[in-house]
Amino acid sequence: MNTSNAGTLYKKTSFATYVLTFFLKIATVPIIIGSVRNKVKEFGNAFMQQFFSHGIFRPYALVLFWSPIEILLADPRYHGAKLFMVIAGIVGE
Repeated sequence: MNTSNAGTLYKKTSFATYVLTFFLKIATVPIIIGSVRNKVKEFGNAFMQQFFSHGIFRPYALVLFWSPIEILLADPRYHGAKLFMVIAGIVGE
């Protein structure tokens, strides 16, 4: 990934993790870590750990959390409610 700074690398890494997780699930984490490790290594070990936990595992967890739910929300036969009622319940009002 060609980047000019850590902020851009974070955005690109998060996006790539999010997209790859839809297709590869568990294989995404080693692929992204292997691709990004050399770029982040120069910032030190503490930064690298924080970068991986925020830039890779957050979008990874988001996709894994959302994937089973989106199927249930898409088809009202599963929950018997209108979609806007389900979304209102998720949002909080």
